[in-house]
Amino acid sequence: MALIQTAFIWVAYAAAVALVALIAAIFTYTYQTPRDRSALVSTITIITLTSLLATVLLLPVDIALVSSTTSKLGAKKDWATPEKVHNIVHTLKIVYYALYSFDAVLCLLVVPFTYFFYEEYDDVEAEEGNQTFGQRFMGALKYTLIFVALVVILFIVGFFVPVARGRAGGHMDFDYFKRLLAENHGERALTFALGLLITLGTLLYVLYTGAGIALLPISFIKSAPSISAPQLSETTATALEQNRERQRQLEGRNAGRNGGLAAKDQRELEALVREERTLVRRERLAAEAQGQGKTFIVRTWTKVCAIFRPLKLIGGILLLILAIIVWVSMLITGIDKAKNSVCKEHCGYFLGR
Repeated sequence: MALIQTAFIWVAYAAAVALVALIAAIFTYTYQTPRDRSALVSTITIITLTSLLATVLLLPVDIALVSSTTSKLGAKKDWATPEKVHNIVHTLKIVYYALYSFDAVLCLLVVPFTYFFYEEYDDVEAEEGNQTFGQRFMGALKYTLIFVALVVILFIVGFFVPVARGRAGGHMDFDYFKRLLAENHGERALTFALGLLITLGTLLYVLYTGAGIALLPISFIKSAPSISAPQLSETTATALEQNRERQRQLEGRNAGRNGGLAAKDQRELEALVREERTLVRRERLAAEAQGQGKTFIVRTWTKVCAIFRPLKLIGGILLLILAIIVWVSMLITGIDKAKNSVCKEHCGYFLGR
């Protein structure tokens, strides 16, 4: 019975990890730009997301396995001998160490190397044959080593900074360093590094989330109805024709001229080319809005979206009201803590009641 229950917990965990891997693959391919897609980057992203989420999901497994050894009254079950409990804990410890070690290797080495390896690719150099796999590999390896060096420096700073004040004027010999490492097993350095990274990440998260809460309802409210697509398509087509005609005039006027286009004409031609790309994209968007070149399912979905346009507008207004309420609530809470805290900044503006 005990073996079946333990096996069931691990099978459930494996099924959950498989489901997480599927979700990670769907998430990765959904939010990737098709023209920038890379098999290596996609694979590493899916593996990294799966590994990190598998580490998070291991905590419920830990609780379930430990809870399975006790009855509802809190007493140990008959089969839960010290040896079997030790085996369960030992297995959990192995899985914990394996996952955390794998996560560390991915985050500190594999992911940075994959990113730099992808960024080292140059379309022009590759087409001309001036860039080889070895050059990309060495370039990515160089930047990865720089990243690892920065992480090591961060840990070293975290290792010494918290105790620097207490050792002012003291002698720091090898025994002191050994004792410093032994007293907390590097926990101080890890805490400092994670705290610094979490602080930076929280700042980005706050800015990103705040902008998202504000922009999402606005995008719902101001999204243009599809009825304006024909007029947009006609206007864009006219502007695109005028643009290309002006390009032909500039090229014809400077045909056969020594040294190519004049500087003034060259600048104008470059501006026209940039404008042409914008107009082409706008023309494609207008065509998509009208349902040109789309399948029956997509055209039907576009019409359904147009029908439910009023609901989208109402939803945007409700989201905007919710965002304003959240902002006002946070503002009032902040003012209340700043004004009525019993110990102010010494305890994080804690309220007494």
